[in-house]
Formats: sequence, C-alpha cells, structure tokens
Amino acid sequence: MPLRADHIQLSVNYGLPRGKEGRQKVLRRKIMDFTVLAKGIALAGCAIGAGCALIAGIGPGIGEGTAVSKALEAIGRQPECKGDVTSTMLLGCAVAETTGIYGFVTGLLLIFVAPGMFMGYLG
Repeated sequence: MPLRADHIQLSVNYGLPRGKEGRQKVLRRKIMDFTVLAKGIALAGCAIGAGCALIAGIGPGIGEGTAVSKALEAIGRQPECKGDVTSTMLLGCAVAETTGIYGFVTGLLLIFVAPGMFMGYLG
C-alpha cells in the first residue's frame, strides 16, 4: 500500500497508527475538539452576556440622579409642594431601580447558573 499524504498527516499530527484505526481515533479526537470548542464558546457567551447585563445598572443610576436633582429644583422653587414632588420622585426612582435589579439578576444567572446548564447540554 503506497503512502498517501493523509496517512502521513495523521501520523505526524496525532502520532496515530495509519489505517482504519487511526482514522477512527482522529474522528473521535475531532469530535472531542469540537465539544471543547463549543464549551469554550458557551462560557465566553455567558461572560459577555453577564457583562452586558451588569452594564444595565448604569442607566438607573443616571436616571435617579437626574430625577432627584430636578425634584430638588422643584422643591427649591415651590417649597409648599414638597410632599407631592417627593412622593412622585420616590415612585419614579423605585420603577427605575427595577431595571437595574433585573440586569443584576440576569448577570448573576449568566455567571453562576447558565454555564452549568450549557455544560450539561454539551456533554
């Protein structure tokens, strides 16, 4: 049987015997390499997604700061409406804060729960 380029490639790259057994081992190794690659991509996706989800905490902070500053300006102009402005401001801050909390919880889930689920699916 003459040597072909694929036989030489198999024996050089993987140190496997030539022939049918060597090809089967290479096929198993390629499948294993694909699984490792898929796990790495899943973990990288979880990390990137968690980072993006945690960036969601910036928006509520800026929005609440702006709301409080405008409420203080309104109270400074008309001190008699302090109760109405304060209650409305607190309700608005609570609603704005929920988006930050949702982003935080999503980030925690992507960091601690999702990688285990993905690794279970990938084997």
